[in-house]
Amino acid sequence: MASKHQTQRGKFIVFEGLDGSGTSTQARLLQEALINDGREAFLTSEPTHGPVGNLIKLAMTHRLFFSKNIDNDDKQLAYLFAADRFDHLYNSVNGVFEHLDKGAMVISTRYFLSSFAYHCNDDDDVELVRRLNKDFPPADITFFIDCPPDICIQRINSTRAVPEKYENLVKLESVRKNYLNAIDEYEKTALIYTLDGTQSQSSLHDEILQKLKDVL
Repeated sequence: MASKHQTQRGKFIVFEGLDGSGTSTQARLLQEALINDGREAFLTSEPTHGPVGNLIKLAMTHRLFFSKNIDNDDKQLAYLFAADRFDHLYNSVNGVFEHLDKGAMVISTRYFLSSFAYHCNDDDDVELVRRLNKDFPPADITFFIDCPPDICIQRINSTRAVPEKYENLVKLESVRKNYLNAIDEYEKTALIYTLDGTQSQSSLHDEILQKLKDVL
């Protein structure tokens, strides 16, 4: 029988969406709300600030190039994101499970659904991403902030002098389709909510808090 003083495991909460959809903003607002509610909340993201994550960030900001062939480039990034994800979950310094086991809420912008969205150009790519991520457990709750690609691009252009690797309209249109396909499969076995990313930040935040009550 578990001790009544045993720490209750925290919840793993993930935000998914296109670049510019508002995932980072909503993750930050949720962390603030949880802390104000007296809960311990740890904010993280993928790619991480770990060794592999920093390598990915160099590629995303055009400081490192793997291949002139976009298909090969996406495949290499799929492998790197999976390696970074393993470190994200299991490293003993600040890994997701370290925080969850101590009772903290962990909020991450991006998890393995983003690999299906960003690194798949055909069925072979989907199978590769599925193999690389098959051992990673689902989040306790995932929020997909669905925002039209053209609006995302407008937001990106208003905040960034130089767009990152995938921040263009053609890519984001493909990414949204991939997300929706991946979600159709994911929601059969895991909890995910699709939210309207065109509403105001405060309205979206309120909706997230309301849905989170069912999990907490």
